[in-house]
Amino acid sequence: MARSTSLSALAIACLAIGCGSEPRPGARSDGGGAVAAAPSTSPSATATESGTAPAEVALTPRGPAVKIEQLIGDVDKHLHRPTSGRTLERYGVGGTDLGYAFEDGDRVVLLFGDTLGTEGQVGSDAVGFTRDRDPEDGVALEFYAREDGKYLPFRPRDARGKEQRLMGFEVPVAGIRLGDDVLVAYKDGHTGDEDGSKDPDAEPAEPTDVTSLARLDVATGRATTLCELSRQPRGRFQKLSLREPVDPTGLPEGGPWVLMHGTGRHRASHGYLALAPRASFASCTGLRYFARLENGAPVWTAAEAEAGPVLRDGTGDGGIGELSVTWAAPVKRWLAVYDTKQAGSRRILLQHAAAPWGPWSEPVTLLDGKRDAAGVYMHDPAHRPDDGQAGPKIGKDKDHPERARGTVYAPFVVERWTRLEGDTLRIYFTLSLWNPYVVLLMRADLALH
Repeated sequence: MARSTSLSALAIACLAIGCGSEPRPGARSDGGGAVAAAPSTSPSATATESGTAPAEVALTPRGPAVKIEQLIGDVDKHLHRPTSGRTLERYGVGGTDLGYAFEDGDRVVLLFGDTLGTEGQVGSDAVGFTRDRDPEDGVALEFYAREDGKYLPFRPRDARGKEQRLMGFEVPVAGIRLGDDVLVAYKDGHTGDEDGSKDPDAEPAEPTDVTSLARLDVATGRATTLCELSRQPRGRFQKLSLREPVDPTGLPEGGPWVLMHGTGRHRASHGYLALAPRASFASCTGLRYFARLENGAPVWTAAEAEAGPVLRDGTGDGGIGELSVTWAAPVKRWLAVYDTKQAGSRRILLQHAAAPWGPWSEPVTLLDGKRDAAGVYMHDPAHRPDDGQAGPKIGKDKDHPERARGTVYAPFVVERWTRLEGDTLRIYFTLSLWNPYVVLLMRADLALH
């Protein structure tokens, strides 16, 4: 575990506002086609957004993450009340997953996966948004909609203007605003089924998923495909988390850059990091991949196949699912939140670091699906009496949701809602359940040491 260090009031204040300054070293070539930052500054002493080197900190969960509300559907079956957004009634969004969140001016945009609720659109993807600044009093999502009021499916157009119909598990996975552009990464070309939908005797299929980049028209909600970012089965970036850096320390020449954390094969991958030049990100060119640390400095390579992991899931089996990497400005730390399987239970874990490549703290558990969610707000067929949480459902057992066990996955932090209250860092994240097939808003409180 990361060493717990007792902080004085002055140290906490420095974390919040920044104290002092630090030089920003340049880059050098290691002679082998990879680029390493000058080793005068180790990753553990990387400069913060205000140019300071933060004290070492530890973040310890103050109990399991708690459910704030159900974002999708009309009725929260767990809380026995209408949802804030009534998304089925207003937009025809009755069931969905994912909910990757990114900033777009005064809005947060949320990208959802295969969506239920509107006739003829099962399996299409929905794009929602909110301007809410306080999630505690409920978040009523809005969605891009058609003329009839039903949600507008995310269907990127190709260079000829032909609309692409994304099928099951072909979904938007990440987004970012860069100047006047809003770019959305999505995966298509899917082969086979993913966990939670496949038949027990199904033959495993070699993945063929392609992760592409599209430009989103924020006025209409329509998208245009631009280029390809990564391709399975050997690609490291099927699922993504995008953000701009807060400091150039440790980054090679050629920036400014976009940080692209990602995972490869579904739930069979470590976490990786790439840099995309901001100026050419829309053409998917000039990417650099984190290869390793050398003398305390990150080494970058132009070959995706040479990318080395920056995050391991703590079990040694490399089973990270969806991944969210955000900047917690109040404590000057990068937060990596992701789902993985440990001891027979799907869990939501958190690690933090001063630099986007680490070194990362030891993982802590924010939520254990079997212990904290099953039979409460996630369906467990073995629970007695019946927990009343079955359905809606997609994929296998969609007609008999009472038979299907739920699971927790896809935790995506909404960065604008992260806050420091005294010695507690509070984060909010979306969470998918599979059964019921809805997205929740969750809160986790972390003690700052």
